[in-house]
Amino acid sequence: MKKLSRWLMVSMACSCAIPTTWAATVVERRDMKGNLEKILLDENQVRIESSDPNRYRVMNLQEKKAYLIDSKEKRIVEMDIQGTPPSPPANMPKLPERPPIKSELFKKGEGPKVAGYPTTIYQVLLEDGKVCSETSFSTEAGKVAYLQVFLDASNQMQSSRQPKGLPFIHPCQQALQTLEDQTKDLGVPMKATSKGDRGDRVMYEIVSIQTDAKIPKDAFTLPKDYKVITEAEMTKMRQEQMKQWMEQQRSQRQPEGDDRGPPMSPFGRFPMPFGGSGQEKSSPPAEDRRE
Repeated sequence: MKKLSRWLMVSMACSCAIPTTWAATVVERRDMKGNLEKILLDENQVRIESSDPNRYRVMNLQEKKAYLIDSKEKRIVEMDIQGTPPSPPANMPKLPERPPIKSELFKKGEGPKVAGYPTTIYQVLLEDGKVCSETSFSTEAGKVAYLQVFLDASNQMQSSRQPKGLPFIHPCQQALQTLEDQTKDLGVPMKATSKGDRGDRVMYEIVSIQTDAKIPKDAFTLPKDYKVITEAEMTKMRQEQMKQWMEQQRSQRQPEGDDRGPPMSPFGRFPMPFGGSGQEKSSPPAEDRRE
């Protein structure tokens, strides 16, 4: 009886001592629209929160899984971090592949500090000298706990789903894909700017990196009562929505001034992870100058 009482007391003491928070790395990043994205990182798990409180992502790096959570719809999309490129539509004729493009990753020089970290600026250049984009990389930020591992996994998730051999891809887009491997050893992409005829456009910028930050212990816990679907099921659902929208457009004339496009994914832009290449996957036309 005394041993049992002692065991109960020890168990109760241990339960009371379980922390409700733990230390992690917290990164805040601002996107092209000015919205703030928060990324919580520990050794094996990631949580990415957007400006939409109903939608967030969780990654389990040890299990090589990613989850897209929609609190409003009470739905979870389960995905493998290593994916496959999307299949072309049925009965679609084979299109000619675009010939390889000559491009260069040009080291412009030392850049300003971003989120308190020193940076080096690199530009993506086409053969004719046009500047596609400019990114500030930081090797010092690459030493922050858990950050580089997350970037590698996120880049794998994005690049493995990149369509191959598209003939209508923009030259700057093709250059980014070609030079992607060369950016992996440059550090953390802290700020990316696209260069176009309409002026520069900041695609994203890391605004803060906090280490040993306190976060809720259940930050990476998935809701238990949500419906879980696969990535293939989500893709099929999006295709059905697109098909319905196209049929609706054919059956009725779109009202004048109504410029709404086809329905978006159930997660909007959520399937696109925070890439590790330092570049967004689309770029406006490049400038005819090297800055």
